[in-house]
Amino acid sequence: AVTEKMFLHARARRLTPAQERVLKIAVPAQFLVYIPVMFVARFNLFFQSLHMLFWSKTVMSMPWQRVHISPRMLLAERLSLLAFYAYYGALMYLSYVNGGGARAMWAFFAASHGYMGILHVQITLSHWERPMNINAEKNARELDWWYQQIVTARNIEPTAWNNWYFGGLNMQIEHHIAPRVTRHNLFKMAPLARAFCAKYNIPYCQSGVFRAVSDVARSLTCVATQVQRYDAECTQREAARRKIDENVAKRNVRRAAAAERA
Repeated sequence: AVTEKMFLHARARRLTPAQERVLKIAVPAQFLVYIPVMFVARFNLFFQSLHMLFWSKTVMSMPWQRVHISPRMLLAERLSLLAFYAYYGALMYLSYVNGGGARAMWAFFAASHGYMGILHVQITLSHWERPMNINAEKNARELDWWYQQIVTARNIEPTAWNNWYFGGLNMQIEHHIAPRVTRHNLFKMAPLARAFCAKYNIPYCQSGVFRAVSDVARSLTCVATQVQRYDAECTQREAARRKIDENVAKRNVRRAAAAERA
């Protein structure tokens, strides 16, 4: 849970009893397992990609958000995804045949997912600690489209290493502003974006990797402390529900007694 609004906000989806148990156990420890989980996060993307393109045509985390692409582009996306699975399966098969059997195959599998885990960490660093709930309760400035796109993202410093390793994904603010600009051109946008933010006094968040990891871990820790609030609110709701049930039962008893006397 990257924000307590996921389980405390009035618009949050009501959790099932099983989900509540997971919430009370997993969320308080999420800042400890944050990095390890990112190294297997690719499996989640595998499932979400298949679900979005072949079944629901919606974003799983935002079911109200439809995928607005033409039938031709949808077909291209599906074929590309299937081609990737065929390519990756072929690499696993070759590592099995030429690399020494099952041990080599699973070593390749683990190494490829672990390597990509670093990229997953970078994506979360650019979003998780940033403001996420900008709605009608905010003022007109915070409802502005430009403001929303900029303050909800963080850039990782464009050093030579970061630029090469992340391939432009570390420039998330520019990506939010112009998502169709190719990644290698986002660096050219950065001076323009910074000047725009300075002119209109919009916060432009950019930091190194370790500072970003620290901020995200601190944010996850703060969210974890809100589970107690959720538990208390659940207890209050349950007590209120029992009170209503008791009042209804008493009213029904009185009505039955009155009907018998009549």
